[in-house]
Amino acid sequence: MNRRQTLASISASQSNVVKGGNSAAPGRCGMDGAALSVKGRKSVAPGMLGAGGMSGITLEGRPSIVTKTTGPKQDPRPLSSKDYQNYCIKTLIHYFTTHGFSYPVSPKTLASPTGKDFTAIVTFLIQQLDPATRVQGKVEDEFPVFLKRLNYPYQVSKSALFAVGAPHSWPAVLGALTWVVEALEYKEKGNSSQGGNHVEEMMDYVGEGYHCFMLCNDARSQELDRQFAEKFHKEEAERGARYEELRKENEQLEEELAQLRSLPDPVDLATEQNREQTVICEKLELLVQQDQALNQAALRKLSEKKMDVQTKQEQIAAAEAEVEKLRHSVASQPVSKADVNRILLERKKLEELVATEAAQCEEMERANHEMEMQAEFCNLDLKGVVKPNLERLRDTYLTRAKQLHQDLTGLQEACSARTESTAEKKQEIAALQAENAKLEAQLQATKDFYDEKCRKLTAQADRIKALIEESCSEAVNRTEHMESQISRAQMLYEQGKREGEGELAKLEADYKRAFHLMATHKEFVAGTISRTVATVRQVKGEIAELHSISMMA
Repeated sequence: MNRRQTLASISASQSNVVKGGNSAAPGRCGMDGAALSVKGRKSVAPGMLGAGGMSGITLEGRPSIVTKTTGPKQDPRPLSSKDYQNYCIKTLIHYFTTHGFSYPVSPKTLASPTGKDFTAIVTFLIQQLDPATRVQGKVEDEFPVFLKRLNYPYQVSKSALFAVGAPHSWPAVLGALTWVVEALEYKEKGNSSQGGNHVEEMMDYVGEGYHCFMLCNDARSQELDRQFAEKFHKEEAERGARYEELRKENEQLEEELAQLRSLPDPVDLATEQNREQTVICEKLELLVQQDQALNQAALRKLSEKKMDVQTKQEQIAAAEAEVEKLRHSVASQPVSKADVNRILLERKKLEELVATEAAQCEEMERANHEMEMQAEFCNLDLKGVVKPNLERLRDTYLTRAKQLHQDLTGLQEACSARTESTAEKKQEIAALQAENAKLEAQLQATKDFYDEKCRKLTAQADRIKALIEESCSEAVNRTEHMESQISRAQMLYEQGKREGEGELAKLEADYKRAFHLMATHKEFVAGTISRTVATVRQVKGEIAELHSISMMA
């Protein structure tokens, strides 16, 4: 009996079963997920699943940036909100800044762009998606096509693109640009994600294994299992080695941290040193204040000595002026030195004359006595005539001699007084000069002593200040160094700990996901096999029935 004629009376579902059996391609599930009487096997490929197919199986791969839409939708984003527009502008500027956009943009530019600005932005975004793409036509025509290819879920009218900077059209275009930028960023994050690669590898392994299962290629399936297990064991060994390295580094960092913690606190040491240096500074400041007080006292004494010296100098100047006045007075007197000499000579002459006159007087008295003696003998009137004349002569010479003697005595007294006064003034001048020289020497010695002392104290203060600054700088540097070492050790410890925990968590998640997928796949394969067996049995029963009917016919 002709099988084609027999199968022609089979229902559409049965016809599909036969076609599915003859074809190696997987069949499709219904939209409601209900099992048909005779179906082809279900595929694990995500693009072939219906709305209700493979319930309970979750494939956590890297999601695509392209969304699928069935038609224009109402944009739920608050495009007219100023806050949302500012957020979109900041997002665009951040993306342009971090991806080398050479065209100058600013918040003011993106708030109301020109057609040239919009052309540069769209060209840059298109080249970010495909660097080999060149915009040939107008941007107003190319941009909607670009959005349509990306499956942008909302409609952007061309009229809004021709008036891109207008307040009523720019928010929708700004939202579309922000969506493109966010999609590009999401794509970059998806490409840089390692967990997605593991899921993709797992899905490739499952798909390839299922393909080998459907082809009954057990050798290839075992080879895939072996390669997949070797790969995971290798990654596990690498993660274990990495974990061991991180653990050793963590132990070393903990030991170093314990050693650093066992050391005296550098902050406390620096604080103690700072306190000691502060005490030393206070003592030095006290010494400096004392030295300054001594210096001020010395300066006061020096000023007093200077005043005394000035007073002595004034006294010396007054004495010199008085001496000069006396000299001038002596020089202005009518009796000069020559007159004094002349007076002395005259006095000497007068003394000689007085002596001569006295000798003559004595001789005359002797002669008078002799003459009186002779007169007595000669009865001459000596007393009445001769003696009065002689007495008058004697009185005349005596008067003149007394006057000359008095003049000489006055001149001698005046000369001795002048000589004594001059000698006294000279002695006073010499004494004042000696005292002035002594005071000047003492003043200079005192000044040199205090200058040297001030210089030594200044040098000592500078040395102490330099020592204090060096100690403070050393303490600060040591503190900063220790703090940097502690922070670096802590940071390395935290980083190693985070990396280890992240690797462990990622490894556990990958294993859990892989085991879950394998278990799910196993359950799915078992269910598929059981359904296939049931279907085969049912088909065999139907074929047997048909065969019996045909035999009966």
